[in-house]
Amino acid sequence: MMIKVAHIFVVDGDESTIQAVLYLGGILLATVAAAGVGARYGSSRAKKIAFGFAAFLGFIFFLMILSDGVGAAVDAIADVPEYVADETPIALAGLAWFLVGYKLRTSSTR
Repeated sequence: MMIKVAHIFVVDGDESTIQAVLYLGGILLATVAAAGVGARYGSSRAKKIAFGFAAFLGFIFFLMILSDGVGAAVDAIADVPEYVADETPIALAGLAWFLVGYKLRTSSTR
């Protein structure tokens, strides 16, 4: 997702097919990451499924609902092109998943 956002910023908001591929890849990787959260923090099979499902729903909730608020906040803070306000929540979600993955990786090597 962060690569998709970086690509959009580099091409000044022009759309291309690679952005759709990167977005779908990000959604797929977020699904895998949510399963990793469930596998790491769930103590039973039901809790693993619940944690993974909750992590993925939180991600979708952020992208679908809270991104409007984040986009409005970006517009209120700075005078930027529309695509910057639209893509900032996606970059934040990608960063959050990156941090979750880093946390899971460092905690599993201990």
